[in-house]
Amino acid sequence: MRLVNHLVIKLVKSGMKRTYAVLLGLICLLSGQVLAVNNYLPTDQRIQFMGRTDFDEQHNALLSWSGSAILIKFNGTAISAVLSGLNAKVAFYIDGVKQSSLYTIKTNTGDTVLIANDLAQGDHELIIRQASLVNYAQIHFKGLLVDGQLLDHTKSYRLKLEYYGDSVSDGCAAATPDGCGRDNNLYDDNTSSYTCLLAEKLNAEYNNVSIGGIALCEGAGSVKLGMETRFDKQYPFNSSKLWDFSTYKPDLCIMALGINDYYNPGGITWDEWRARYKALIYKLRQVYGDDTPFLFAAGPMISSRSEPIKNIRLLVAELNAEGIKAYHYVYSFYSYNGHPIASEHVKMASELYDFIVSNNLTTTVKPVRTKPVNRMAYHAEGKYIEIENPDQSPETIAIYSSTGVLKYRQPVEAKHQLIDVSQYQPGLYLLKTSCQHDIDACKILIE
Repeated sequence: MRLVNHLVIKLVKSGMKRTYAVLLGLICLLSGQVLAVNNYLPTDQRIQFMGRTDFDEQHNALLSWSGSAILIKFNGTAISAVLSGLNAKVAFYIDGVKQSSLYTIKTNTGDTVLIANDLAQGDHELIIRQASLVNYAQIHFKGLLVDGQLLDHTKSYRLKLEYYGDSVSDGCAAATPDGCGRDNNLYDDNTSSYTCLLAEKLNAEYNNVSIGGIALCEGAGSVKLGMETRFDKQYPFNSSKLWDFSTYKPDLCIMALGINDYYNPGGITWDEWRARYKALIYKLRQVYGDDTPFLFAAGPMISSRSEPIKNIRLLVAELNAEGIKAYHYVYSFYSYNGHPIASEHVKMASELYDFIVSNNLTTTVKPVRTKPVNRMAYHAEGKYIEIENPDQSPETIAIYSSTGVLKYRQPVEAKHQLIDVSQYQPGLYLLKTSCQHDIDACKILIE
């Protein structure tokens, strides 16, 4: 089934008011037949959102903070979205697989983005996640086109995270491959940063309250903004609307501030810095209660002997003395000459994950345990994939093409499974097996 024609947007201007109307009579060709495509507005209750999202007067959903996401479940083979926000970037995840490249929005009026048009018939999950930094244009989500039906989004996360950070947490240059420098904005991608990667490892929903260049203290960072005055805002650079803290209570707050205070301290002493950091923690405890712990983990851009690290250690000790659950983690490596690159963000997420689960920072995450290892192999001579798990059988086996198209998914009971792939086109495929909360994945080249 292929979606041939895209969404048509009609812009109607009436004075200062702009109304975006969606032409519902869309045509899709399937073997010479006409196929109806259903249009869904962002206010549809089956569409869920992650992060500090909001709606404008035209009922478009607004994504401002990095990592904010739109969560969609649907039955069909093709889906498109209408997005605006010039030069802002989004990442698409189809059935849990991030697509190979980001999409850069081209207009401020509305791009109709064909996300997928050759999915296998059945139920699918789509996540549209803001990948650009917060200093890019705000993203307006205007609607969906599906050649089937939206379904209730029932995804259940194990816990909720909240990040307060600077450019490292914002995703500056986070997708940079090895050997390509450290500060090329072509590689800005929040979905490649440790914030997103850690949330995926923990199966966590998350809010990412991070701004590149921000310090803890007002006037100290390169953007002259302090988290002490931005932490409660609905939008990163607009102070007129406050975030409703009652809508989201995190199981863990990760505080990743201090680097920009070090580079541009703004004339305050470190004693005052710790006092102002504690004042921020007191405010967060007022809205979250006493149960939410705080993990302080400044980005790995400085030496462990530097003033921020030393004073974060002191800060955590002072908070613990007051009965506040606070922890401190120092990464095992440092990026002295710029921002962490992609492989280092993977390492950051892995180190934080191990620290969180081994120290049982939140009761919703169990301590580290030995994970059964699936053996997965492609047998070219017989055109089949062999899966073997000696300890426990996987509940589900799925195969995706390199573009994220689901090719095969079946529940299984046996510990030994053979899958016929003789009809598959040659190319790279992703094979995933899942059992309870554990997922194994590997890439297989079918020749």
